[in-house]
Amino acid sequence: MIIRFNTNCFTTALLAQSLENGTPRFGTAGRNILFGSGLDQWDVSFIKRNRISERFSLEFRAQLFNVCNHPSFGRPGATADSSGFGQIMSAGTPRDIQFGIKLNF
Repeated sequence: MIIRFNTNCFTTALLAQSLENGTPRFGTAGRNILFGSGLDQWDVSFIKRNRISERFSLEFRAQLFNVCNHPSFGRPGATADSSGFGQIMSAGTPRDIQFGIKLNF
């Protein structure tokens, strides 16, 4: 889902003009009206321990980070005069899987 909004309404030209007139006014926009998407990340770990003998045991581990591979986008640019204002330029890490075997003695 792509959410677009008109970034031209966040110009600082009207603020500069009102400062010149001696009546600084910032408008009626509330605080924190620009926000990014939330974080939706599930991490799963599977561990299997097998006893080989009285002294030795073997452990197999599988770890899945961001198992659903859901993108976690960064926050939109919040500087009104920049070219990246209102655009999301980053994303979080994709799915990562790692396996491991450990011998305990």
